[in-house]
Amino acid sequence: MKGLEHAIAGTALHVVGPHDDLDEIKETAMEDMKSVLNRIDKSGEGVCVQASTLGSLEALLEFLKTPVVNIPVSGISIGPVHKKDVMKASVMLEKKKEFATILAFDVKVTPEAREMADDL
Repeated sequence: MKGLEHAIAGTALHVVGPHDDLDEIKETAMEDMKSVLNRIDKSGEGVCVQASTLGSLEALLEFLKTPVVNIPVSGISIGPVHKKDVMKASVMLEKKKEFATILAFDVKVTPEAREMADDL
């Protein structure tokens, strides 16, 4: 199928038929992501979380918001940790050092990202 390389791991796959309402299906497809995005701290302070799939990301976010843990999340991503992710997390060094962290689950870290993190 064309375009699957852009699909987010763990999300539902919707097949659009000739009589389906494309806008309605787009809205349904975005519901999973909206629920995840609503868990991001709007103040911009918090750790960054990366996971291999949407389900893993949701589980991590649920754990981090429990009263025992209570760690705010300022950014999320699915897939490998890239240099840009390290740059985004490093912004917290100036705000709150304890949040200058990427919590990564089941993802690879690119050599460029590792090198940049080591230099910080």
